[in-house]
Amino acid sequence: MNIFFLLSVLIFCLVPGPESLIFSGIPLNKEIPFYAFLLLLAFSFCALIKGKISVRLSPRGLIPLALLWCFILLKLLAFSWLPPTGFKACYRALLNELPVGQCEQSPDFLWANGQYTRYDEEIDFTDFFSAGFWNNSRFSYYQWEKGHPVFGRYPFQVEWEGNLVIPKDAAYIAFEYTGELKVVFPESDIKFPASYNAKMSGKLELKKHFPALVDGSNPNDKSLLPVSMHYRFQDHSKTGAPIKGLDAMVRVTLEDQAGKTFPINSEPLNSPWAANLLPIIDLFAFVVFGTILLSVALLIAEESIFLLFLSPCLAWFYWFYSASSPLYQYLVLFPLSILSGIAVAQIRFKKSDFTAFLIFASFLFILFSHYGLKVSTVHFFVPGHDSMTYETFFRNMLSSGNLFDFFRGTEDIFLYQPAYRYYLAFMHLIFGDGNLGITIFNKFLYLLTLPLVISMFLRKLSFFPSVILGVGFLVPLVSFVFVNLESNLSEYSALLFFTLAIYLFFLGKKGSHFILGCAFLALGNTVRTHWLPGCVYFLFANVLIFYYRGGYLTGVKYSARTLAIGVGVFCCVYALVPIHNFVYGGEIFLTTSRINHVSTLVVPPAQMLEMLYNGQLPGYILERLEYMFYIGKSNYHIGLTFHTPYQDRYMVFTQKLVHRYYLALFMNVFSFCYIAILLFNLTQFIRTKSREYFYNFLILLTPFAFLSVHFFYQIKNYYPRHIIAGQLMAYFFSVIYGREVLSHFKNRIMPAK
Repeated sequence: MNIFFLLSVLIFCLVPGPESLIFSGIPLNKEIPFYAFLLLLAFSFCALIKGKISVRLSPRGLIPLALLWCFILLKLLAFSWLPPTGFKACYRALLNELPVGQCEQSPDFLWANGQYTRYDEEIDFTDFFSAGFWNNSRFSYYQWEKGHPVFGRYPFQVEWEGNLVIPKDAAYIAFEYTGELKVVFPESDIKFPASYNAKMSGKLELKKHFPALVDGSNPNDKSLLPVSMHYRFQDHSKTGAPIKGLDAMVRVTLEDQAGKTFPINSEPLNSPWAANLLPIIDLFAFVVFGTILLSVALLIAEESIFLLFLSPCLAWFYWFYSASSPLYQYLVLFPLSILSGIAVAQIRFKKSDFTAFLIFASFLFILFSHYGLKVSTVHFFVPGHDSMTYETFFRNMLSSGNLFDFFRGTEDIFLYQPAYRYYLAFMHLIFGDGNLGITIFNKFLYLLTLPLVISMFLRKLSFFPSVILGVGFLVPLVSFVFVNLESNLSEYSALLFFTLAIYLFFLGKKGSHFILGCAFLALGNTVRTHWLPGCVYFLFANVLIFYYRGGYLTGVKYSARTLAIGVGVFCCVYALVPIHNFVYGGEIFLTTSRINHVSTLVVPPAQMLEMLYNGQLPGYILERLEYMFYIGKSNYHIGLTFHTPYQDRYMVFTQKLVHRYYLALFMNVFSFCYIAILLFNLTQFIRTKSREYFYNFLILLTPFAFLSVHFFYQIKNYYPRHIIAGQLMAYFFSVIYGREVLSHFKNRIMPAK
């Protein structure tokens, strides 16, 4: 497969087109183009791993490539010629209102510039809170305090404009609503009575009100009626008081004489001839992705039967597991970890075949486990939580009006984590206003990186360490991350960059691999700046090891020039944080201004000496270790630290309980393993004076560098997501360096004859 063809297919998939296209491009908020995009990424990644991607383009390959670019241009032309279909909708919240005449904004229609929010294909709403603009700190009303507006009943208004399509057999326009509704036609307007306690309904007879539409003079099968509808919901509900009224809803349909209803829709008055291109573009898209599906089948032909059987079974287990009681989840997850480790150890595919198998198993698992869910679904976050804050940053950046203010990121000096707001903005621009598509994509990225990690370990590990890998890394980390990915927090995105950096550092064989690993490490650090000590130490240790000894798994050494370029790339990428703080705020902060914030800084470093003098330091250190290693009664505190609807608070409590204790079990096990490996390398260095053990000991100190900041900064409130990078390092090092320790003691107990 040619790399230029794959890139062109990716561009064809992403380039915007008319909404009536099946493959309409960004935003990828429809199921078919969304999963086609994931399939394309999986195929490209798999072909790269198996060495099936070529750079050289043959003369015969120019024909399909030129045809593909012709359709890319046709798609762009159709997008520019055809106006959006549906009713132009202007949503306005009636709390902390925007300036007069400005609508709430959506990333689906960036070019609207506040003149409208989006286009609605039909008017049939029972949940007006499917719009993402409610995820904004403008609406941070704590529901546990009395006198605040009730979530789900915030006051708002909507104005729809469009051309109502009237078929020949339509006799009535029917309305159902709660709240206030006004309908404006070219020659008249009708205001319906306001109602919040009962659902109201009404009909307009087309023959009576619009005789020209039904008098038979129109030779077409349908007529167009310009219409404007104004809806308002404001029942003044407050928290702490009983709610008496109904929820907001409005539905507009057409009826024939027999009472049969069918939804209304809108279309422009004058549709250009470009509309005839749309079926051709969609047919071409299906041919392209059908070709990719065939290529996928050929690429993994040996594993395809097992793959098609395994993935639906895993998806069924995922549904069953997520719907089970917490105790049952705990009892099931433990043996599953053991079995996953055994499976990793027993499968004997070639490395590239096994990686390809895992990649497409991950894709099918994502597809089956989210079947029936709309990727445009909006998740709403708890007011005052960091999730809501990052969404607010993105929406403020969306309405900034120019690139300079966009890159300001809402803050002159970063208080919250710097790069995550830009990552979230990029995700919303690709996947639209909803959150579920972003969550699924992040899960898919996690499952794509795992084959890299597994293939790294399978090179060196035998059966027992592979079981440890499955037990201690795969299931605990993925289960914890999957539960928390919907929280919209920065730690879980940063872990993606760290996983890729670890893979490139431990398994890379070229200087470009080291440089790219430095870039990923810096990107992860800009997403979570409080991991700076750990990242700097990890980079420093790897520079020494690659220069003097060579990689632990590969033995590859890098030149001083390569190492200097890698360090320079790390510094340049991370320097964007202090540069932003200086350009926009006039001050240089290496991380964020929260470094001195009273809510996060528990004990300043200078105060440690005073605590040592007063005898308080040992008890303080033990308290911090309790939080870091899941020991002590202080960790019985369970808080709500990720998004959930208010009615599901008990579910969150029990899920967090299960995953905390589950991680606690393995964290304690791996703590002992990791400390034992660390002490083994230290004692071996002291006894033998071997540089090999010194370099091992040097790199094994990395988890302490990641955890060191939490001796000074709070860890209790948001535990354990703040320290998961240190846990990840402990997992990796326990597996990578554990084999050598086991071999040493095995030879001591059973020496070779």
